[in-house]
Amino acid sequence: MATEIRYALGLLMLFLTLGAPAAAQSAPDKTDHQVIITMPTDTRLPPGDHRADIYLAGKKITALVKVADPAGSPAPGGTSPGAAPGDSGAQPSPESSLAPERGAARPAEPSPWLPVGLAVVGTAILIGAGAWLYFKVYLPRKQIEPYREALRLVQAERFEEALPLLTQVESKLPDRLRRDARFFIAFAHFKLKNSKEAEHVLDGLHRENLKDAQVAYLLAYLRVEDGHYDDAEPILLAMEKNERLGLYHAKKLLGIVEFRRALAALKEGHVDGAAALFEKVERLGDFAAHIPPGLRDRHIALGTKALFDKDVAEAQRRFTSLEQAVEKEPEAQRAAKLAIAKLGLALTAWIEDAQESDEKVERLLVEAAQLLDADGPLDLPWPEAKKDEDLAAQISELDAKADKTADEKQRERCLRDLHFLRGATLLRAWRRLEPAAAHDEVQQRYEEALSRFACSRARDEQFSDVFLVVGLLTYYFHKPGPERGRGVDLLEQAQKRGAREPDAMEIINNRARIERANADAVDLYLQVLDKYLHDDTVRAEVRFSLLNRLNRYRRIQGWDKRPDLASARRIEPTVAEMRDRSELLLVRVEEIISSQSSTEESHKIRQLSDVIKQDGQHLCEQAADLERNESELLALTGNHLFEDR
Repeated sequence: MATEIRYALGLLMLFLTLGAPAAAQSAPDKTDHQVIITMPTDTRLPPGDHRADIYLAGKKITALVKVADPAGSPAPGGTSPGAAPGDSGAQPSPESSLAPERGAARPAEPSPWLPVGLAVVGTAILIGAGAWLYFKVYLPRKQIEPYREALRLVQAERFEEALPLLTQVESKLPDRLRRDARFFIAFAHFKLKNSKEAEHVLDGLHRENLKDAQVAYLLAYLRVEDGHYDDAEPILLAMEKNERLGLYHAKKLLGIVEFRRALAALKEGHVDGAAALFEKVERLGDFAAHIPPGLRDRHIALGTKALFDKDVAEAQRRFTSLEQAVEKEPEAQRAAKLAIAKLGLALTAWIEDAQESDEKVERLLVEAAQLLDADGPLDLPWPEAKKDEDLAAQISELDAKADKTADEKQRERCLRDLHFLRGATLLRAWRRLEPAAAHDEVQQRYEEALSRFACSRARDEQFSDVFLVVGLLTYYFHKPGPERGRGVDLLEQAQKRGAREPDAMEIINNRARIERANADAVDLYLQVLDKYLHDDTVRAEVRFSLLNRLNRYRRIQGWDKRPDLASARRIEPTVAEMRDRSELLLVRVEEIISSQSSTEESHKIRQLSDVIKQDGQHLCEQAADLERNESELLALTGNHLFEDR
């Protein structure tokens, strides 16, 4: 700014310098001599032109004196009005010509300030013109070059270099270029991932001109990218109204916004609004394939809402209307929509939860499954656990499923859910039976349910709910053993597929705890056994007999070859040693058994532990009795021997 002021002052001085001569020429020179001609009082000049010679400083100056006619009309013959006849050619004397007429007015002299005023006005005009040329022509041209350089950097995608240059020059550009510069500033921020700064600039530009399609598109794009769909929608709707959706991907952006809003409305239970938005998405075209099939039809959408609201009458009416309207559908879509109508009616009957509705639910689900796959099985045996050698077959099966189209995958998923619902319907009908009848049909109902769940599993091997339900059934309907273990295996597969049902998690964690406890118990038992076999207070034949009984286990084989295993001391153990050994053994065994689940074997172990405790107590009592009897025996013997002496 200091440089601009310096240039303006310099230009002002130049204009003042140029304007000074003109003023000097216009102003009267105070050094000029003023000549006054005095005439006698009785001198009279006739009207007309009179010549007078004036001698000043030795120089002759000729002056022309005009005398006007008092009547205001010029004198004939070129003389002044009122001249006497015969006086036209008279030449007055020098004395008489210098004497003015008495009472005649002196000619008005020009004002000396008029030329000065004209000079000042001219100078001001020149200064204004110069300032206008400087600020409107010179300076803008000076700033345009760095602006063009910034645009070259933007075109070369060197946004980090272009952004500071654009920011610096933007405020100095003419109005017609400032808006473009601000747009490029926002564009550079956008490319540099500075979303907030870009949106701030674009929002200001958009408010200034709502019809600028370039600004509107980039602002809408930023808001959609940030997930602010409600803020982006009015911008895109305005572009649609102005017929500017053809700009770049504006139509696709509007499709994204309407699709997201439809999903939000569906999640909140506003099915009517969701259906209307999905219809617009279908008209826009880009995301029509992603619309849930059921929401393309209002009967399906409103029937689904009624199911969620448990409005049985409304759901029945909607799906019945859909079933009747299917006849008007094209042949290619008829079977799928009729299957949806059957499924909707089946779910309506499920919500009624009446005993007489179980058969109706099963019938409608079977009809829906046959509409989607006429040759598909309705019952399958539950598959055994797949072995490692089946890995290649599993990979081939997964590859075949991956090659299916979106419609085929959707159909497979629908069939999976239908068969799963058939299995759940059977379990609910089983629950309604009287306890005695339900107990009598355990095996039959169990196998029938597994056959339906197997159909669901065949449609989707990654469906966790199937493994969860069958795993729980297998676990609870079997006693501890291999079958119950297979149930836990199924629950673990459900867990791997994402199931987090609390009962299943508790069963899985309990088995993990049991396995860890068993591992700890085995290690503790081996330590106790090793110490017992090396205890020389135990008779050698007892240790050999114990070792022979356990030698059939792999962990025990080879223990008879240990050194000093059969060593025995020659002195028999005392009662105290036997009691201490027995008590220590009971403590160790109790630690081992306490970590195990209650079984018939553990019950026997505890009973035998109680017997050992009792025997040890009896042994101590018998030893005490033995000692007392020994003392009594010695006393009686002494009395007998010492009585006569």
